[in-house]
This record gives sequence, C-alpha cells and structure tokens, in this order.
Amino acid sequence: MIYGYTTPPQAVKDGIVHRLSIFYQSLSKDELIEKSGAPEHVPVAIEELTVEGKIEYINGRYVLRGSK
Repeated sequence: MIYGYTTPPQAVKDGIVHRLSIFYQSLSKDELIEKSGAPEHVPVAIEELTVEGKIEYINGRYVLRGSK
C-alpha cells in the first residue's frame, strides 16, 4: 500500500460524510450518486457507513447519525 493514497471506496465514504456534515442536512440515495465522482461505489459506501453507525436512513433520506 502506498501511504497517503485513499482508495476510491474510502474517498466516496469520506465524501458522503463531508457533504452531510457541511453542505447538506440530508440527501437521498439518488442525490448521493449524482454528487459522487465515483457513483459505482456509492451503494456499498452507504451500506458500510450505515453499518458503522455514521449515517442513518430517515424518511427516505440519509443523515449523519445524531443529527435531526
């Protein structure tokens, strides 16, 4: 592994958390895919972030866990 290199799946996860923490209060799955530079990684990233407890699905939208 090359140090300092972020894999595309990790970059997508970081981007989702970044968007939800700074720019948007919530986003739908379609919006997350639309805003991603690597849309093919978004479904897996959403699943992993949900399992990790970083985001949650409320009323058809994803939000950072603990934010309303």
